Amino acid sequence: MRRPADTGSPPKRASRIPISGFIWVGFLVASLLLMDIDPVIWAIGVTASAAILALVLSSNGPPWHPSIDRRDVIAVALFYGGVVGLLRLAFVVFTPDRPVGFWLTFGAGILLGVVGPIVQQVWTRRRGLSSLGITRLHLPEALTLGLILAIAQFAGMIWGHELGEFTDWAPLLGISLVVGFFEVFFFRGFVQTRLEASLGTGPSVGGVAVLYAIYHLGYGVEPAGLWLLFGLGIVYAIAYRLVENIFVLWPLVTPLNLFFNVEAVDVDLQWSSVATIAAIGVAMIAVTLWANRHIKGRYATLAPVPSADTPPSDGSH
Repeated sequence: MRRPADTGSPPKRASRIPISGFIWVGFLVASLLLMDIDPVIWAIGVTASAAILALVLSSNGPPWHPSIDRRDVIAVALFYGGVVGLLRLAFVVFTPDRPVGFWLTFGAGILLGVVGPIVQQVWTRRRGLSSLGITRLHLPEALTLGLILAIAQFAGMIWGHELGEFTDWAPLLGISLVVGFFEVFFFRGFVQTRLEASLGTGPSVGGVAVLYAIYHLGYGVEPAGLWLLFGLGIVYAIAYRLVENIFVLWPLVTPLNLFFNVEAVDVDLQWSSVATIAAIGVAMIAVTLWANRHIKGRYATLAPVPSADTPPSDGSH
């Protein structure tokens, strides 16, 4: 059966984990455990350590190989600008004090970051969802590593935090899962994968970390707070690169980080917001399932059709 030539994904690696993989896991765990030190020192230390490890452990030459796919790079720029602009409009212009405008622009920004890349990759570039990190490939490794990183992140920055009453944090759990999926899908599955295909591993990891930090300006985060987010972007980018599967960071790592940091954005989430959050989540799932169905239909049309002269098979050989 004929297959599309362009999968849109970097070359797949063997399932056996090399020694360098365990070294990178140790680096990720140590980085998360040390998150309570000065953010500037932590971010610089994470970046420098990652660069040194990349140079020492690399066996395939320099971690960059410019081969620009202009259509993908332009798509990344447009969707990124749209997402940051809409979130900035929601949190800075409308603010949660004007809930109608706030939730409309917030929801539009989140949906743009999921629906846009799916349409561009699946319908326009004719690639599969695996090109966006939604795949069964390396799923056991992704879930195992995700659990390890979630425990390290909890120990490094969350241990001892008071949860309070269930009615206080339940809405926050919902938005953490929805926004967490958006962040992992958009920044890892789309932006990082597309930058790596065009520029190579090193520039994609550093580039997506910068974009991830700047994106938080849309939430009204002060520039001083971007150091921690940049370092965290490096950690998340490396974790995703190890398995190329978004489930390494969702539903545990990224939502856990959001759960205990949304309060810094000063959004008073009420139970009334749960319906809006749920609607956004349902819309993301619906578009993803629609894309998957479209891909299956595409492959079905590529199956060879028996000619009129070919007798029907009776199942015997």
